[in-house]
Amino acid sequence: MDIIILGSGNVATHLAYALKKAEYHIKQVYSRNYDHAKQLADGIGAEPIDNLFYVTTEADVYIIAVKDEAIHEVASALRLRNKILLHTSGSTDIEVLKPFSPSCGVVYPLQTISKEVEVDFSKIP
Repeated sequence: MDIIILGSGNVATHLAYALKKAEYHIKQVYSRNYDHAKQLADGIGAEPIDNLFYVTTEADVYIIAVKDEAIHEVASALRLRNKILLHTSGSTDIEVLKPFSPSCGVVYPLQTISKEVEVDFSKIP
C-alpha cells in the first residue's frame, strides 16, 4: 500500500514513522516548506515535495495532516479518483473531504502529540 503524507508537523511526523514501522510504504511527504518535507521524508525514505501539483496520483491513501483551516485547500488541490482521503483533525467534519473523494475518513489520535515525545499508537484510542 502506497501512502502520501500531506503535512510535516507533529501529527504527520508521528503517523509517518508509525506507518513506516508497520511496514507501509510512504511514497511522498508534502509540506509548504521544502526543508520540513525533506527532513521528514529523509527519515522515512520518501520523496519530499513542496508543491501540491507534484503529488502523485499513483498512491492508495492520502493523509492530510495540516492545520484545520488548510484541509480544504489541500484536498481541493489534489487530483484524486477513487483514492482513500483522510484528515487528522478532531474539530473538522468529514464533509470537507467528500467533494474530493468518495472514500474519505478521519484519523484523529485522542492525545496531545509533540515531535519531542515518542508516541505508542497501539495505546491511543
